[in-house]
Amino acid sequence: MTSLFFLLASLTAANLDAPRTYDDCVAAVEAAPSAGRDYAESWSAEGGGKAAKHCAAIAALALGSPLSAGAMLLDLAKAETDPGAAARLSLQAAEAFMEGNARPQAFAALRQTYEAAPDAPDVHMAAATIYATGEEWAGGILALTALARHADLSADAYALRAQAYLEQEDMQAAATDVTHALTLDPLLVDALVLRGRLLEAGVALP
Repeated sequence: MTSLFFLLASLTAANLDAPRTYDDCVAAVEAAPSAGRDYAESWSAEGGGKAAKHCAAIAALALGSPLSAGAMLLDLAKAETDPGAAARLSLQAAEAFMEGNARPQAFAALRQTYEAAPDAPDVHMAAATIYATGEEWAGGILALTALARHADLSADAYALRAQAYLEQEDMQAAATDVTHALTLDPLLVDALVLRGRLLEAGVALP
């Protein structure tokens, strides 16, 4: 999940103060997380604002403190006036909380994300992954079904929704999505495993 966090962080950077200094801070975190945390804290004390706090959250995550990172990111999201930036920040918070096995906080952060960006495709896909990690299968199905209104689902997305349907014992819906996934990618391991589980349960694929 960490790679997704850094991808979302790069998307947020454009909305933060002093991007050059922010980039230097993130580079420091990637090179040596403890030194990067010190950089972020010093910068924050000097008035670095939300950019410094965001970098501090990245440092906390890199140092194995995802709950602290999630709390900082959620504070940033609540203070953000731009809905798109607020959604990205609360989505990062949800991911950090889930990495720390704090499911209630993660799902609360996702609800905040959807309040800021009710129907954004990138939010739906990221949310589906977080819901699956937390075994909140109904939420994953809703997120991927919402995503399908905007674009064709990928093989991975079909397989993820198929798993959610299977966990909820909706075998026919799972079989349909596995078929879609394997049509797009006949060698997709996740879909092949799900097909095996369905066949063992006596469910024929369409």
